Parts: sequence; C-alpha cells; structure tokens
Amino acid sequence: MCTQDDYIGRIEMKDKYDVVIIDSGVNIDHPFFKDKNIMIDEVEFHYNENGIYKYKTNSCNDRIGHGTAVTSIIVENMQNISVLMIKAFFAEMYIDEDALIDILNWINRKE
Repeated sequence: MCTQDDYIGRIEMKDKYDVVIIDSGVNIDHPFFKDKNIMIDEVEFHYNENGIYKYKTNSCNDRIGHGTAVTSIIVENMQNISVLMIKAFFAEMYIDEDALIDILNWINRKE
C-alpha cells in the first residue's frame, strides 16, 4: 500500500486531469504531440524490496511505445486536455495485481 512517505516528488491529484493513463510512459517529444494543446504530467511507479510502489515525476520515457500510441489516440480525439501518465510497465507489458490496486488507490486517494 502506498503511504505519503513513499512518494518521491509530490504530484497533487487535483481535478485538473481529464484523462489518467496507466501504461508504459509517453514520449512527449514524439512529432505527433508537436503543436498539440495538451498538458502531460508523468508519474512512475516502481516495485522495491518491501513491495511498495514509489513514484517520481517527469521521467516516463516510453521504451515500449504502447503508452505513446495510446496517448496519441486519446489526444487525437480530444482538444485542450490534461493527461496524467502513470508509467507502470517497463520491459514487459505486465503488472502485478497488487501493484495495479495500489496505483488505483493512489489515483483515488483523498487529500
């Protein structure tokens, strides 16, 4: 379970996000995103030896490409949106069920 002490670089979950994506990250330098009116914040969850997921901001390079593709489809169909990209997939498109539940709980937590 995530606790406040487990966070690296705090992102406030306000009502500012139109879309939250849990995927492999996003390559915001991709030509598709040029001249698009979007705001993308990035959070990266990692598993440590205690089974706790941590995050850091602005480091969600997409080495798989799936998150970039998903984000581009959403952006193509919406105007002036804000996106929170949660990077939870790294070398493989797999996530532990408990990790996904922790991420969903983090998204829905009350400040």
